[in-house]
Formats: sequence, structure tokens, C-alpha cells
Amino acid sequence: KTFIVKPSKGCQGTGIRLTRCLDEISPHEPNIVQRYLHRPHLLDGYKYDLRLYVLLSAVSPLRLYLFEEGLVRMCTEKYHQPTNANMHNTCAHLTNYSINKSDGDYVANADAADDASGHKWSLAACYRALAEDGVDVGRLSSRIDSIFAKTLIAAQNHITNKYAQHFRRRNAC
Repeated sequence: KTFIVKPSKGCQGTGIRLTRCLDEISPHEPNIVQRYLHRPHLLDGYKYDLRLYVLLSAVSPLRLYLFEEGLVRMCTEKYHQPTNANMHNTCAHLTNYSINKSDGDYVANADAADDASGHKWSLAACYRALAEDGVDVGRLSSRIDSIFAKTLIAAQNHITNKYAQHFRRRNAC
């Protein structure tokens, strides 16, 4: 098993690394650790992620809107399953823009009209490419909506409490 370790207070890719040994992760350092997907879906042989945006407009009742456009961030090097020999190759394993933009193979999307070029695509361009590969994009989009809804439902009590605390403090002033 391989894990991606992200310092919880990091930004712009600083300190993100892959490991196979959980003992290498200090329990005294705040980190976010996720299991690496060994069979990720690829676009043209490259690993990618989706950066999607949600507006939470009400907490009681819970009301959210998923913005219909988003970003697709791609690695700059073709994917190869992680091994001890290539785990250091962050540009093949991590989709973080701040890591990949410095790579010599990084290609910026110079034309918003051609939103399927380079290593950063629009969500619409990704959906078109997936549809060309036979993916049922409507079903995929519905499943993404469902994941957002279920995630916020799972966190609704926490969100509602934090929201109430914030406005109690603010109204007390």
C-alpha cells in the first residue's frame, strides 16, 4: 500500500510526499494521509484530479449548489504504478499544480477557447474527453452531486454548530 502524506498546514504542494511505511509519519505532526489509488482513471495516460466548487447557501435547511464548471489538474509525466524506485517522481503521482508547473514538461493552457490543451483543463473539456471514451458523463455528474450532498449531510451537525457559534459571537459585539 502506498500513501500520500500532506502536511495539514501546508500549501502549494509544500511537503507532500508518498510513503509505503506508516512508521515514517510522525504522530506528533498534523498531517492528512490518504491511501493512494493504484488504478486511477487516466486521461491520455496522465493522472488527474477535479477541482470543483460548491456554494453552501444555507445550513438549515441544508442548501448547496455545485458550480457547473471546474478545473482538471493533470500530472506532467505519464502515470506508472508507484514503486520504491519511482515514488519520488511527484510529477507522475501528484496532480498538485504548484508541483507540476515547475516541471519542464508542463504546458500551460494558453487559450481559454481550447480548454482541452496543456496540463490544466476545464471540467467541460474533461467531460467531452470522457464522453469520447464512452463514459456516461450524465451518470458521472449525478454521482459527483450525490457525493457532495452526502459529504455535507455527514458534516451538517458540525457545520450548523460552527455557523451558530460564529453568529452568536458576532451578535454579542
